[in-house]
Amino acid sequence: MDKNKELLDRMVARGRSLRISKSGAQKQPRINTRVFNCFRMTKQATQQGKPFRPLFYTDTMNLCIISKEVVPSHMKNVLRPHQLATKVHFPYSDEYVVQDKNRVGGKSVYVGEANFERKLDDHFLGSQPEEVREHDLNILKMFDSLPSLDPFLIRDKFEINDLEIDEMYLQIPIEEWQTIKNSIISKFRPLARIAFQGASSTDDQLEVVTLRLVEKMWEAVDVETLKPLTMALRIETDDAGALYYAWKGIVYYDYKISNMQADLLKLMTALDKFSKDRSTRIYNGSVTTDWKVPMARIQAHREDLNSVMSRYHKVYDDFFVKGENPTEFRQFFGIAEDLFWFLGSTISILDSCVEQYLKFIDRAQYSPEHMVDLWSDLVELTKTE
Repeated sequence: MDKNKELLDRMVARGRSLRISKSGAQKQPRINTRVFNCFRMTKQATQQGKPFRPLFYTDTMNLCIISKEVVPSHMKNVLRPHQLATKVHFPYSDEYVVQDKNRVGGKSVYVGEANFERKLDDHFLGSQPEEVREHDLNILKMFDSLPSLDPFLIRDKFEINDLEIDEMYLQIPIEEWQTIKNSIISKFRPLARIAFQGASSTDDQLEVVTLRLVEKMWEAVDVETLKPLTMALRIETDDAGALYYAWKGIVYYDYKISNMQADLLKLMTALDKFSKDRSTRIYNGSVTTDWKVPMARIQAHREDLNSVMSRYHKVYDDFFVKGENPTEFRQFFGIAEDLFWFLGSTISILDSCVEQYLKFIDRAQYSPEHMVDLWSDLVELTKTE
């Protein structure tokens, strides 16, 4: 089998497992891959006296922290390890408070877990009118439908679902969001033109219908209008809207990956230094901190990302720039959903590794205990099987 094809198939399989399995397990907050701290942002806006629109209709629901987490190995009896999960945590305070047995203070529920809605009803939503309850549950399910909690994806998801979200929660300037959106739309235009190949239209007419189709591709909800393009691409799918949304996500992740490189380089440089320093090879009675292990895994994740994005650039350029290999482009587009989840999962893992390293540096505590903690976190985060 072609090695590139075999590698892509492996990534698609992992992405598919992530896409269809969205339940999670509790773990220390330090391994959160991405965090949407609704509690803290709501509290800050209230203290500053700024007018804002709370995210949830139910006041107490705004006292939550939503996170994407990697399922740890010790939860294997409950869930398949090393998958992403969406946790809704209600802390005792806006800071994580570690209680006995290293547990985080507060209550948690995972979107999609058994009795997930009943647990929320018991504590928060049971006495609310049905429209309030449905709104708040839909917000949580919307977060769960994303592979990562990037502000761009959150804003976009709210917009296309016609849901309101206050700018205060997004932490991304509207100008930056529009710049990213324009960049993605520019990638949609040649794709949209495929639907009108051979049409007897003037250039102006073709431009109008192309722009209209591009907007529909961006929204990814009007599958009937998108049908000519889906047919032209010869894509067989039960959910064309999800496919176009995933394509948009892949284009966005291309932008995000380029912005991650500086932080990843700092992390890899530090791990390389640790691996060469005998004083950082610590045995604590159960494990020895071999820094080459997390370093090799992180590098493998980076190579996976580069492999998918290199493939994306090749099939796109071959088809739209050189006018070649339409079959390869259609095949890649047809697996966009799985690749979107694979990329989101991998990016979240790397983001979390960077986050752990930066916290370690901020503490400036190089004791054996803290070194072992960092090593253990990186090893746990980077497991995939």
